[in-house]
Amino acid sequence: MRAVIFDLDGTIFDPGHRLHHLDGEKDWEAFFRAMGDDPPIEPIARLARMLYHNAQDRRDIDAVLIVTARPEREDWSRMTLDSLQLHDIPYTAIYMRGEGDMRPDHQVKADILQRILDDGYEPLLVVDDRPSVVRMWREHGIVTLQCAPDDPGASAYAGETLLHLLVGPCGAGKSSYAASHYQPHEVISTDELRMQLYGDLGHAPEALARVWKLAHGLIRARLDAGVFTVLDATNLKAEDRRRVLENLPRGVFARYVVIDRDLAEKERDRGWRSEELVLKQHRLFRKEEKAILAGDEHPFVTVADKRRRR
Repeated sequence: MRAVIFDLDGTIFDPGHRLHHLDGEKDWEAFFRAMGDDPPIEPIARLARMLYHNAQDRRDIDAVLIVTARPEREDWSRMTLDSLQLHDIPYTAIYMRGEGDMRPDHQVKADILQRILDDGYEPLLVVDDRPSVVRMWREHGIVTLQCAPDDPGASAYAGETLLHLLVGPCGAGKSSYAASHYQPHEVISTDELRMQLYGDLGHAPEALARVWKLAHGLIRARLDAGVFTVLDATNLKAEDRRRVLENLPRGVFARYVVIDRDLAEKERDRGWRSEELVLKQHRLFRKEEKAILAGDEHPFVTVADKRRRR
């Protein structure tokens, strides 16, 4: 069955009025809760209606499919279907993001494409707005019309948060947080790189320089390919954070995940670390804390404050 695929947000519907919910710390609940108020982007809506009527008459195509990264949660799914009905936007079938799936849109839609093929559809054309998703469709050999302006110098993954920097002093619990919140293949740990290169956790300047050169190279390669990455390091010095952020492709976001706990706990669980090192990093964190929590005022950095307070 020959099909044309339409995206929703930024393609058929204009989500501009609710984008403020994604400034700084993202409020996805509020963002999706407001989507029922999205106005249609009428030129694209008219195109969808016209092609649906062609499909009804079996003129050149057989189906109009909606493919959206909106979560398939019952209330949001109902809101989406109601909006399509309200604005008279007909379709043959709709495919949505699975509930709880937090992957980037282009990965979600690549899996949806396989479902579409399994359902017997032959996609002839896609209309979508996001550069990373447009790139994915085209990589699968599907002619794709991008219906939003594109920055020619921007990454195909512009607008996505692909890098998390764990920020906090030694002993704060960053590695434990990484182990419980991320997949092992997502994490680049400078401690692990030191063990791989030298077999110990020494701090010789030439060793640290080599470790950071490797870490930056891995980060850059992963981000250029659109691969989500977590950096497990102290990231306490402003210059260190700046150098990491230089690896961000244009338009891609990073998030500081700020982690700390009481000094007494850090000293108690210091392991191989000296008391002097623990205290030194504790003081450095306090000195840098304001800048860190402000995301260093970087336009592409958001902050998640995960400090443990009593």
